[in-house]
Amino acid sequence: MSELQLGEFIYEQPAFPDIEYVFKHALTQEVAYGSVLVERRKLIHEKTGNALEAMYAQQIEGHVPDLAYHFSLSANLDKAITYLVRAAEQAHGQSGYEEAIERLSKAIELLTQMPESPARDAREVRIRVFLGQTLAAARGFSTPALADHIARIEELSRRISDPESRYPLLFSRWNVAFSRGDIRRAEELAVELLGMTTEGSADLRRPSAFQVLGASQVWHGRPIEARANLERAVALFDRDLDNFLQSRFAPVVPNRCQLAWADWFAGYPDRAHTRADEALQLAMRLGRPYSIAFALQYVVSVAHLRRSYESSRAQAESLRTVAGENGFPVWHACGTASMGRIFMEDGDWARGDPLMREGLTQARAAGGELIYLYLLSLYAEACVLHRKIAEGARTLDALQEGLQKTDMRMLESEAHRMRGELILLDGSNASEAEDLFRTALRIAGAQGAKSWELRAANSLARLMLDQERPDEARSILEPLYGWFMEGFSTGDLREAKALLDRALALRA
Repeated sequence: MSELQLGEFIYEQPAFPDIEYVFKHALTQEVAYGSVLVERRKLIHEKTGNALEAMYAQQIEGHVPDLAYHFSLSANLDKAITYLVRAAEQAHGQSGYEEAIERLSKAIELLTQMPESPARDAREVRIRVFLGQTLAAARGFSTPALADHIARIEELSRRISDPESRYPLLFSRWNVAFSRGDIRRAEELAVELLGMTTEGSADLRRPSAFQVLGASQVWHGRPIEARANLERAVALFDRDLDNFLQSRFAPVVPNRCQLAWADWFAGYPDRAHTRADEALQLAMRLGRPYSIAFALQYVVSVAHLRRSYESSRAQAESLRTVAGENGFPVWHACGTASMGRIFMEDGDWARGDPLMREGLTQARAAGGELIYLYLLSLYAEACVLHRKIAEGARTLDALQEGLQKTDMRMLESEAHRMRGELILLDGSNASEAEDLFRTALRIAGAQGAKSWELRAANSLARLMLDQERPDEARSILEPLYGWFMEGFSTGDLREAKALLDRALALRA
């Protein structure tokens, strides 16, 4: 320091309680640093890190990034990796996702310099699970970095047998399969995850396994089983909600979100609304932008399923803002498409169409295959609403191709129903439309998806009433309407009641 000061490379700067030394120019600092031999530099960095640990032992969290920096340039790989991961956790908590990715990637790079061992592999698994989540959130599922990460996860899965390490590894593989739209494989992995847990255990693994199993079953078109498993997860998470909510690996908010969908599909629209609101409240309490965006998407989607648009415009705008400001491509696509769908519901195709197309393009580019198919169904629905027959038919062709490819049966009934509605708009073949409505009714009934079943019954009953077949319409719709115990202010149930009243009037 004295030599640098005498040579006028650095100068003193008053600072309380000590004196600071500042280089006159960044280039001077770079040259001075480069003149120190590498091994000497490593030693100085490690000594600096050790000094920081000793000086700030009681306030260590405030110095984690500095510790990560110094130890990552030292020969102490163990401490370097530890502090890089802790610094990544801090950055992630403050929405610094790119910074977290950089630190986690550096930690993995250093980890490759350590001798191979089961312990080293287990450590890499933990870091890669964190990295995979962050990459998907910040860059979408199609980023090349995620592809490399997935390849390494698959390699590790063939080497690791220890249950403590295998669980997070399988969890990461579930995320990969689910995000790619391989629902059948995702469900198989979820079953395997649940089999690795112990009933009565207090850790996050069992409720998390119930959550991912239920999520797989929702998209697979099995809402009754999904609802049971997701409710088990809620009950287990609620035993220690504060701690589980803060955990980066406990999917508390997604659990409520997926349960909201399962509730709606199974025929409980008011409970779906309650669960979606719970998810948003928990996300706001947690304060993490990604969780808030996740919950907002489900609040908006449940409002759409309920055909209740009073507040969804403001929530869709909030979703776009949160996702845009924090760089979440998949959720930004959802917000954009949802805004477009709301405009279309208001009758404004000119404003809604470009927004929906933009959202679809963004979702496809981000690699969110399941989300893309969901948004495609919204666009098809808007085409029916606005009598865009040719565009609607093309959209449904793409949707049904995607459903077959991914085995996403959640939208299977609705795809057939919308196809029937388009045929009726074309006025070409009412009997074909009736067959499609009956197919939609049968699929939804087999799945236990009462809300889809009601929607298909509404379409079929409306056709029958137009053909002056009130008794048939009533025999199909009345038992279904009578099954529901809630949600009578929602769009589908109001429509069903109006159709039943019309059937009675025609008989009179």
